Amino acid sequence: YGKMITLGDKVEMSCYSSFALDAYEAKMIAERFRSKVAQQTKPKFTISIGVSSYPEDGKSFKELIQAADKALYLSKERGKNRVSHAKLY
Repeated sequence: YGKMITLGDKVEMSCYSSFALDAYEAKMIAERFRSKVAQQTKPKFTISIGVSSYPEDGKSFKELIQAADKALYLSKERGKNRVSHAKLY
């Protein structure tokens, strides 16, 4: 399951999983995705990703999106083209 919202140059994608991932595992999956995108050459672009996990970062959808958004801005502040988790850094 998932949902995608595009707001200007920012795309928010929420992914739901039927299996449990802790914050570290979720960050590693996002890092593999980021790396694959960065390897593409046509067109060449990079992405920054913010990760949040239930229930560590929030119990509601809104809380999880807010935590992921905070982590996304950490990625951008640290130089872009990276994955950040609000609590793992």
